[in-house]
Amino acid sequence: MYMGDQTNARTANIVTCGTGFDLILQVKVITERLERKKVQGFGSVVTYANCCCYCSLEGFPATPAECLSQIRRRKKRTQDDIFSEILKASAASDHEKTVWRVSISDCMKKEKVDMRKAKESQQEEEREMHQDIMGLFQQQTQTLQTHVNLQVQQSWACLPLQFMENCTAARPYTLLNIPHGIRGHIPTSTTPTTTKEH
Repeated sequence: MYMGDQTNARTANIVTCGTGFDLILQVKVITERLERKKVQGFGSVVTYANCCCYCSLEGFPATPAECLSQIRRRKKRTQDDIFSEILKASAASDHEKTVWRVSISDCMKKEKVDMRKAKESQQEEEREMHQDIMGLFQQQTQTLQTHVNLQVQQSWACLPLQFMENCTAARPYTLLNIPHGIRGHIPTSTTPTTTKEH
């Protein structure tokens, strides 16, 4: 009966469910049960139960913010720590553990080298792509600049348009300059012809 009550007390203190108030009620019930039993050694069990419950209450977060703060304060476990825990839990010999550790270390080093090479090659490809894009942008800029220059030259070559009111009316017919080498008389004015009387 002594060992059964001690096991129940430990189980009740380890499993923390609900709020802190529920845990206090569980401790109170367990303490009352142990005090009602007049068996030798119950005092140590009650003290152990109270200590376990006190530790559980101290470590139990009251609010979600406290729970998040405890998670942030936890030390981040590395791959070496996890591997060490696995080796400790395994029943392998020291030689096998050493071989596993060396092989895992070599694999991790190779993986790091491969990741670094892949990252460098990706950066090189991105750099070349950036240079190609900049070259295309430069060609497009030069083409647009040439097009703009041609449009400016064409606008300078064309006369500006004017309204018809501002234009002076030209004579419909103009006298042609006849060279002196051409024979003949060109009348400049009309003269009346005279007829002889018979």
